[in-house]
Amino acid sequence: MEACLAARAHTGGLMALPDLLAAVRKRRGSVAPAVSEDDVLRAIAQLRALGGGWAVVTAGGVRCVRSVPMELDGDATTLLGHAAAAVPRGVLSAAQAAHATGWAAPRVAAALEALLRDGLAMVDDGAKDGVRLHWYPALASS
Repeated sequence: MEACLAARAHTGGLMALPDLLAAVRKRRGSVAPAVSEDDVLRAIAQLRALGGGWAVVTAGGVRCVRSVPMELDGDATTLLGHAAAAVPRGVLSAAQAAHATGWAAPRVAAALEALLRDGLAMVDDGAKDGVRLHWYPALASS
């Protein structure tokens, strides 16, 4: 829980399970008993029972821990999946999203804006080609 909360400002409340496991292991140090992925999943299941939005969700084959009370709609989940499969991982432009999904520009824009509004994405307008990129910190390669 502490690792998710510490990263929440950066990740928007969605953290890739491998990144969470690495953060937990780092916090515990090398002297403490090893923590497995199953240990983390069981802890998240216990937190889920308390409410507050804790859940394990899958986006593009990447399991992530959600630590905020929100539901991802189908369009947002689809875009997260494509961002997880993109190169570099966790980065997607509107054009890439439209091409990957076959959606019209307004639908892509609405889904991208929803992810930005929920704090799951960040915008990068500094690309050399001038294309606006949407970064998903929970999915970006570490």
